Amino acid sequence: MLRDFVDLKEDDWVLQNGANSAVGQAVIQIAARKGIKTINFVRNRPDLDNLIASLTQLGATHVFSYDALVDKALVKQVRQWTSKAPIRLMLNCVGGPDTTAMTRFLGENAHLVSYGAMSKKPLSLPTSLFIFKNLATHGYWQHRWYQDHSRQERENLMRTLTGLKVSDFMRITAACTDVD
Repeated sequence: MLRDFVDLKEDDWVLQNGANSAVGQAVIQIAARKGIKTINFVRNRPDLDNLIASLTQLGATHVFSYDALVDKALVKQVRQWTSKAPIRLMLNCVGGPDTTAMTRFLGENAHLVSYGAMSKKPLSLPTSLFIFKNLATHGYWQHRWYQDHSRQERENLMRTLTGLKVSDFMRITAACTDVD
């Protein structure tokens, strides 16, 4: 998902929800290794500070609970952080109103990739995102990706992942077994 929809470069930004999921943690680590910055959202919980610290240790640039989405100042802060590289990729595994609120952070010509619907609520997007920001939306299903890509392409992906430093790869695979 980090390479199929947007050609991300070092210092680019990715926005994601469900950041503490196995996929979210892998995205954080892979992005950090490639010099890509992440803004991550998670559900509020009693141990939120510990979760934020854990995700930051994995390489997250910023982590917030969905409660932060009501803070209008956050939009301004995100724009300051990303002024040189507006957010062009958002990964969604939750859906619902919080995901809709997160789209305020996206730059022009961004791509919203949905690979889950944990909230079991529909994703409703304002038409203005399509008209004024040229937002593109995509669905992603790992099974389909494997069907649509050749064995060589799948092997290249595995080579890319295994080409990460061994310590990075170990953290990524460990995170994938620790699902919230």
